[in-house]
Amino acid sequence: MQRKTNTNNPATGADQLVVKQIPFEGLDRTQIDTAIHEVKALEMLTHPNIVRYCGSWITDKGLVLDDPVAHWDAMNLTGHTIAGVPCDALGNVPDALFIMTDYADGGSLDNLMKRNLLNQNHEQAHLNEFLLGLWVAQLVLAIDHMHSFGVLHRDLKPANIFITKNGIIKVGDLGGAIMIDQPDESCESDYGSPIYICPEVWHSGICSHKSDVWSLGCVIYQLMSLRPPFDAGTGLVQRVLYREPAPLPEMYSQGLRDAVGMMLRKAPDARPSCKELISIPYVAAAIDNWMKVSCGATVAPSENDPNNTIRDPTSFLRQSAVDPFSVSARPPLSESAAPSQYPQSPIRHAGQ
Repeated sequence: MQRKTNTNNPATGADQLVVKQIPFEGLDRTQIDTAIHEVKALEMLTHPNIVRYCGSWITDKGLVLDDPVAHWDAMNLTGHTIAGVPCDALGNVPDALFIMTDYADGGSLDNLMKRNLLNQNHEQAHLNEFLLGLWVAQLVLAIDHMHSFGVLHRDLKPANIFITKNGIIKVGDLGGAIMIDQPDESCESDYGSPIYICPEVWHSGICSHKSDVWSLGCVIYQLMSLRPPFDAGTGLVQRVLYREPAPLPEMYSQGLRDAVGMMLRKAPDARPSCKELISIPYVAAAIDNWMKVSCGATVAPSENDPNNTIRDPTSFLRQSAVDPFSVSARPPLSESAAPSQYPQSPIRHAGQ
């Protein structure tokens, strides 16, 4: 896979676009179907916390063909022609797929964390909880949006979560996405990154929207502990199936730790859906704060620390995309506070 960026594209108004190239040489039809699914998923999703789809095409024997989903489906039909050329003459498999999306210019959360941890004392380094809450809010809203369209990501991890230089979280790399017809539908799956794969996939090869919730819990756990809940290597599957992760750092509020604990419940039936996560008081408060920050509203000081406030949300978010360990401290979110009134955010969220 190759990526190429295009800076200051005048056609779309975007600062940067990225083109993901997926060569099809050596891939079988099932693997190509998986790649095409990424286009199908991105075409369906429009959300401020999901990378924006800008177009796609396939190349074959010198031809550049728009609408790769339709052409790939057509290539599997006997007697179909493309640009007047029989599909048999084009070959059984195209040369490559190209997917163009907005470019998250702050890089991945994985790289952001690794880059800044090099300059930190690992024994003392931790992310500020107010910032963590904003990231949790954006991730839950993004995954809930995917699930509302029947899209399962199946490979949530810090390397597939991006951040812009303005501090906005973007979920991307939907190459492993799969579509389901019903919200509670399960399907066979052996896809994902091992340390983020849920117990039911390891046990029976079955995934659902609850599988993404498990992976999201792993990601948030890793952001809090600076290590995944289950270490890679020999015995990983047994640890995921039968052991509990180490306790989360007590510097974080009970509400945040409890929310992550719910996401990491072994049984999928006991795990909340994203819709249910949104109603959890801690997550609801985090979403309320994110909506205020995203529209530039000053975040009011807490009762415990009246001198601690965010008066410049834009600078706060931009600094979080440079060094998330250096942003100004904030007390834990108030889980009992009623949502405050604030101006309408210019950023649309799921359900709006």
